[in-house]
Amino acid sequence: MILFLDFDGVVANGVSAKNKYYMRTTLHKDRSNYTTSVFTPSTIAYDLDRECVHVLNRLVQFTSAKVVISSTWRTTFSQKDLEEHLGTFGFVGDVLGVTPCKMSLYWRDEEVRMWMEDNKYTGDYLVIDDENHHLRHCPKDNFVYIKHGWRNGGLKSNRAKWELTRVLKQRGMVWAG
Repeated sequence: MILFLDFDGVVANGVSAKNKYYMRTTLHKDRSNYTTSVFTPSTIAYDLDRECVHVLNRLVQFTSAKVVISSTWRTTFSQKDLEEHLGTFGFVGDVLGVTPCKMSLYWRDEEVRMWMEDNKYTGDYLVIDDENHHLRHCPKDNFVYIKHGWRNGGLKSNRAKWELTRVLKQRGMVWAG
């Protein structure tokens, strides 16, 4: 299984983001041959929520999933930088890559589809995001919608637990969150 992971409202929230700082970033070309844009040599980042990252770790372990970063953070930071940042807050899973950047009306849907096509991936996947306007074509059973995640705590929230229970039940899995 692949987890397409957004950061803001999922593993970062309004409380964790209060600690802002400069994080160096590196220009790179990822495994999918997409170049990440780097706007400045040092860019402002903020803390992730350790409890949300813990839930992510449990989800990765429970589903044997790998992570692909779909967050807009990938347009500012390299995959390596994002992996290190996740690790700083306790993430222990594998990051396979980042989705390509294609800004359009339904861009997140298209980016997920493009990553799957480019990597010839046909297996199961979940998209975990706190916004649904750019995921209108994502099948409901593949979308973990963390509604108001920024305000309500992200992946550790009751909404997230409900959504994870719903999508995993469709796969015959019982999530005890």
